[in-house]
Amino acid sequence: MASFYDTTVGQQVEFQRVLASAGFTDSDIARIIKEPNLASTMYVAIQPKAVATVPSWYVSPEQQLARARQLWPNAVLPEPPKEFTPRTKSEVLLLHVPDTFDNLWNKVNAPEGYTKYRWEGVKSDRANLRLAPNKREHTEPVWLAFDPEHGKGERPDSFWGQADTAASEVFSALIQFPEWSLAWFNGASAPNLTGYQLKYDGNWSRVPYLRRGGGDRQLGLSAHWAGLRDAHWSSPSVREC
Repeated sequence: MASFYDTTVGQQVEFQRVLASAGFTDSDIARIIKEPNLASTMYVAIQPKAVATVPSWYVSPEQQLARARQLWPNAVLPEPPKEFTPRTKSEVLLLHVPDTFDNLWNKVNAPEGYTKYRWEGVKSDRANLRLAPNKREHTEPVWLAFDPEHGKGERPDSFWGQADTAASEVFSALIQFPEWSLAWFNGASAPNLTGYQLKYDGNWSRVPYLRRGGGDRQLGLSAHWAGLRDAHWSSPSVREC
């Protein structure tokens, strides 16, 4: 970790200004500056923290519970956590109800004025679709921290092997946040379903992804190469709350 003495002169001056505005005397500030450990600790403490902003498409936990009860009337749903602290600026709280690939996709509603499209190459049978290595699969409804911007612009296959890479949870996000797709390419990334691997020509070399087309007015489920980088797509992550 960089210390106070690794900072620029301008940062050190700002540090002293903040201490002065907090009521520290000149002698207090001089003592703090002379003690490296104390100066470094206080410098870190006053740095601005990353603050998550709730996106316009986000739906409250209460609304998510209501939606899940409508779609899965027999499911035992957990109460949302009393406290949720995002670890990134884009993490949001998501209720994920496990189901099959096809059932979850069928429960996704396209935005108003759009139709749903699924490329025939995205097959859900075990011979053609599987979870990526080490991907954790939830078997019961669970509240998750969902980061839709994780892995933006990176190769999807670079996240294979990580347990927190999202797979069917991306469908859950579309189910719970029906207006999320309207933000894609308008400041938000479209998602890969990087927690899955799709077979092509005998190799597990593709990944399902979602797109929203302007010209064709479609919310589409398709597939592309897992080694492809695209600045407009992300590989969302999840962690249990």
